[in-house]
Amino acid sequence: MKNEEKQPMYICETCKATYCSECEKKKSINDGSKEIGKWLLDISKYMLTAIFLTSIFTDTGGKWTTVIGVIITIATFLMGWYLVRRR
Repeated sequence: MKNEEKQPMYICETCKATYCSECEKKKSINDGSKEIGKWLLDISKYMLTAIFLTSIFTDTGGKWTTVIGVIITIATFLMGWYLVRRR
């Protein structure tokens, strides 16, 4: 058998170290923001469904209620999409 160098189990992509506590902190923050982004995407889907169903079955009292709801839904979706796609 030849003496082969063992590869470390974890190599930091940023600083090429075997273990980097600073990069681990950044990874855990990114994982948390990704989960919040997924949550915001779900909330925007629920809001859009609620606005759609409400506008079908009841009189919302005007277009402005629907327009403001759609704007808030779009803002929530964009924030969630940004957090999920962020590296």
